[in-house]
This record gives sequence, structure tokens and C-alpha cells, in this order.
Amino acid sequence: MKYFLTENERKQSKSSCYHEFYRGDWDIDDCNHWNSSSINIHDDLMLSSKFDAVIQSVVPSYAYFGITKINRNQWEQIKEKSIDTGGVVCDIVCEIDSWVCETFKEHSVFTILGI
Repeated sequence: MKYFLTENERKQSKSSCYHEFYRGDWDIDDCNHWNSSSINIHDDLMLSSKFDAVIQSVVPSYAYFGITKINRNQWEQIKEKSIDTGGVVCDIVCEIDSWVCETFKEHSVFTILGI
């Protein structure tokens, strides 16, 4: 992947300055940060690409520093907005779309765990 790291790659980076995209509904009681099936995007890229702004435009409750659940309908809207926006944010969304589609086969949401 060009924009996202697997959990193993994130560990090798020795950084926690990533937003984690977690499969399913994250439960704070499980405290399962940095899950092996998650993918991660660096904070700098999240900001410079304006991916965070695209998410927020669809999900006003998006919590940059917290927990945000994204359902299928919201994801479709995020994809549309990213196409309209173009550039790197569109590339980012295209890159993770297959991961998201796989997630929706088993879960009704995926969760973004903010920085």
C-alpha cells in the first residue's frame, strides 16, 4: 500500500502518530488498539491530503482525536466526496476501498481511532 500501513509496518516505524482504521465496532473495554487486521494512515498524510475534512463533511461527529464509526452509507458518501475533491484524497480512498468492502462483509461499520 502507498498511503496505509499494516499493523506490522506501523510497529516497525516505531511511531504511534497514526489513525487506525479498525474492522467493526471498536469497544473501549476491549482496549484492542493496533489490531492486526487494522490499517493505519499517518497523521501528517491525514491532514495534508485533507482526508480528515472529507470525512468530517460526511460525518459531522468525526472525532479527529477520538473514536468514529463509519457505516456503509457514510462510506459511499465519503467516496463520492473524495472523487469530487480529487487529488491525493481520492487516491487514498481508492486504496482502502477493497479493505472497507471486505470489512462490510462481516461488520456493519468500521471504526477510525484518532490520533
